[in-house]
Amino acid sequence: MAEELRAKGNVAFTTGQFGEAIQHYSDGIKLAPEDYVLYCNRSLAYASLEKYEQALEDAKETVKHEPDWWEGYRRLGKSYESLGMHVSAIDAYQKGLERDPKNITLWINLGAAASNAGQFEVAIKYESDAINLAPENHVLYSNRSLAYLSLEKYEHALEDGMKTVELKPDWWVGYRRMGDAYLGLEKYQEAIDAYKKGLECDPKNIGLRKKLGIAASNAGQFEVAIKYESDAIKLSPENHELYRNRSLSYFSFKKYEQALEDAMKSVELKPDWWIGYCTMGEAYDELGKYQEAIDAYKKGLECDPKNIGLMRNIGVAASNAGQFEVAIKYESDAINLAPENHVLYSNRSFAYVSLEKYEHALEDGMKTVDLKPDWWLGYSRMGVAYHGLGKYQEAIDAYKKSLDIQPGDHKLYFNLSLAYSSLQHYEQALEYAKESVKLKPDWGEGYRRLGESYDGLGKHEEAIDVYRKGLECDPKNGGLKSKLVLSSAKASTSKSGGRRKLIFSHVQGAFDVLKAFQRNFWGAPNQTNERGLIYCSSRCTSKLSNARKINFLSSESSE
Repeated sequence: MAEELRAKGNVAFTTGQFGEAIQHYSDGIKLAPEDYVLYCNRSLAYASLEKYEQALEDAKETVKHEPDWWEGYRRLGKSYESLGMHVSAIDAYQKGLERDPKNITLWINLGAAASNAGQFEVAIKYESDAINLAPENHVLYSNRSLAYLSLEKYEHALEDGMKTVELKPDWWVGYRRMGDAYLGLEKYQEAIDAYKKGLECDPKNIGLRKKLGIAASNAGQFEVAIKYESDAIKLSPENHELYRNRSLSYFSFKKYEQALEDAMKSVELKPDWWIGYCTMGEAYDELGKYQEAIDAYKKGLECDPKNIGLMRNIGVAASNAGQFEVAIKYESDAINLAPENHVLYSNRSFAYVSLEKYEHALEDGMKTVDLKPDWWLGYSRMGVAYHGLGKYQEAIDAYKKSLDIQPGDHKLYFNLSLAYSSLQHYEQALEYAKESVKLKPDWGEGYRRLGESYDGLGKHEEAIDVYRKGLECDPKNGGLKSKLVLSSAKASTSKSGGRRKLIFSHVQGAFDVLKAFQRNFWGAPNQTNERGLIYCSSRCTSKLSNARKINFLSSESSE
């Protein structure tokens, strides 16, 4: 009678009627409480319904009633694995192998359990032992390849992936292993080719399409990546990771609106996933919507309150938004969690500089260098802080150390030029300014620094030429406009013995210069700018009524 109930249970199980199967097995156990096969079968039925605790209890009963049956230990191991108890699973499989040392299924399960437990070296040992027993088993090579991937031993992983494909050329998993190994070796085109072959075996495989998108993005083939990610989304429109991956591809392609749209979709599908909010924030950042970026990162922190990356991103976005106190708060919170993270100190140093708290900025710059002495930005942060404190020689020394590490950075040459100008060492300032312009010939501020260096040497005509070149690159640069006017005034003074006359064809021209002076004045007040602002403002006011041509601080005529 118990055997008939077991048979009925087996029929129900094979047709997917797991609840009915459990009932038949339970009725059988009432009649034959020592029948270990009934416990084993019911354990499998419970597992099929994801009732893993009950599955484990029945697996334990199986080995209790028949301690020499390897299948009972396999069922016990599988039950443990379903509950995330991988070490207990390893122990169960090992006991099974004591009963049947050449059982390949148990060897496969043992290696997989070791990998799931993070014991990758152990997994490789077991899988290698199994391969010695069954050298034609493609699954073993695939599993060992996965363990090698986890250890970043990509050459070995690739070798096993290739062997898997050789033994089973119509199995997509082998090509996936090959592709992942190529990806780790940064051979992106080879990875793309491997994933494509896998898709020939399984055209609707979402994982392969996702990996194809990642490989194509890494290869710089962003349109290809977007195509495969879009194909995957059509097959699995509720998969939040696919939208996030496509968002990254759009991001790399500088299509930030589309990137934001996909990030939002990712969050809609998975509202408790911090990565979706992080991607949203990054898209908002690139769109210059810093407050929206801050809000997105904060929502991510609600999902993962100790996420250092999100705190750092909030700090950067807050600094970009001019919210420096907010930036300092989040960067300080992040430092409390990760006190050895040099980037956090660097970012906080920047925020302190923006608040003119130069002592704090210097302290953080020094800490950055202490933690990462081969990082150029730490020395740059120190240089800016020293400059703010009026310690120009110390600033120069710091910038030069930064330049030793990062010799091609145009802003470092700019800062060195500025520091030398502050010491009135205009010849050195000129040399570094020239190098800044050479490295970044389309940067208006570089020309301003170069012009100021010429002005410092009394070479006003050269300065005028430089400011004009700068305005060709950056026509709206108020600093360049104001400097051009002042240099013209100085050049006029030297030429005409004190006559200062600048002709504007329209009153609007005077207002342009006035605005330039205002921007320069409020950004960095100094006596020269203040005189120019007062004079320009009064002249604009007095001449506005009749729109006559205006005399102004220079003999240079309007063009």
